[in-house]
This record gives sequence, structure tokens and C-alpha cells, in this order.
Amino acid sequence: MSQTRARPVGPAATLAIAACLVAGATAAQSRPDPPLDCGAFRGAAERGLCARANDGDPAAEARLGVLYFTGRGVIMNSGEAIRLFRLAAAAAEPAGETYLGYVYETGQGLPKDPAEALRLYRLAAAQGSAQGMNALAWHLATTERALDEAQRWAERAVAQAPEDGTYRDTLARVLLLRGQPQRALTEQQRAVALSPDCASCEDRLGDILAALDRRDDARTHWQRALDLSAGVSLDPEWDAAAVRRKLAGSPKTSR
Repeated sequence: MSQTRARPVGPAATLAIAACLVAGATAAQSRPDPPLDCGAFRGAAERGLCARANDGDPAAEARLGVLYFTGRGVIMNSGEAIRLFRLAAAAAEPAGETYLGYVYETGQGLPKDPAEALRLYRLAAAQGSAQGMNALAWHLATTERALDEAQRWAERAVAQAPEDGTYRDTLARVLLLRGQPQRALTEQQRAVALSPDCASCEDRLGDILAALDRRDDARTHWQRALDLSAGVSLDPEWDAAAVRRKLAGSPKTSR
């Protein structure tokens, strides 16, 4: 019986095979254990996303974690959300790193750990994630007061996703903290135009106008922020009560 001689495998093919093996191993390690109950999701799209997460897709895990975290399409479950964020972050998925960083930053479901949040944001930003860059810029401006670096990351996020109002909102906040209210005003007006339902964006526009001695205009936007939020602080990083104090005449206009 004749034998078929094996063809030699070159370096490129070897690398391709190795990449496939690593990808397969990563997917296996990333699969939720125990698996997710996809029947718990109300929509077909969400159930499909759940199936991909159960197959070890890190991007699907991160997106599904957001659904659990916010209660969209499924009963809210912060524990399950964090489990999925951890799996996605362990697979070096930038969205998983960013969301897990946010949990550590805000203390929603885990003890606050600003250093861990910063580490995760840097990982996501280093991979070119605009979301990670934006989160890093905000964190640096808020906790580290590293405003030069914060501005660089915020500008990179805006350059990558110029139609995202939240990224322009972050850049405007950094510019305001750096004492550049006129530049901040341009960015914040664009942020509000892109995100017309963002209460904190309206609030910040009021702060910038107040810094420019346009307090009557500022009051209009502070009131709109309260109207949009129904006077409730849904975002742990935004304080509706502080807006009411500014409307009442508090001299402090920036955070």
C-alpha cells in the first residue's frame, strides 16, 4: 500500500494554525460556566446574543453584560453582568475591560477600586477602543487630575468617533477643568446636539456658560437637565441635587 507523504508546513501556516488553536482555547476559557439561560431574554436578538456568549464570544458577553446591568430585555442582575464583564475582560475584549472598569470606578456591585478601574481603562484604550479612551480621559480628569493626558485621550476618542456626543462631553469637561471655557463651549454645544436627551450634558453646558459669565443662559440648561432627568440622579456620576443648588444661586458651577 502506497503512503501519502505529508506536505511540509511553512512558518506562515504554522502561525495560522497556532492562531486558530489559541482562538479555540480562548473561546473555551471564555464560555460562561454555568451557561446562561437564553430563555430568560425577551427578544430573539437578545437570545441570539446569549447563544454567542455561551459559545465564548467575548464581544457578545460584554454586550449581554450591559443588558443584565441595565435590565434591558432581561431581569436586572448585576452579579451576572459582572461575571460576563470579567469573562470578556479576561479575553482582552476592550468593551469588557471598559465596563468592568466602570463597575470598579462607581462601586456598583463591587467595592470601589479606582486603581483597578484605571488599569482596565488603559488596557482598553491601548487597543484603540474609543470607548476605552473616553473612559480613561474621564477617569484621569476626575481622580488623577492628569488633565494633559486626559485631554489627549479625549481628543483621540472624538477623532475616532466624532458623532458620539458622550465623547465630546468628556472633552468639554476636560477643557473646562483646564480653564478653557470658550473651547469647551464649542464641544459641549456639539455634545448636546448629538445627545439631546443627555441630562448631564445639558448640566455641563450650563456650567460652561456660567464660567463665561452667561448665567441666565446657564440657568436655562440647568433647568433642562432637571426636566430631562425628572429631577432624579439616574447616573451615579451625576448629581441632580447639585443642579438644583446651582439654580438656587450656588456660586460653584463646575465639578
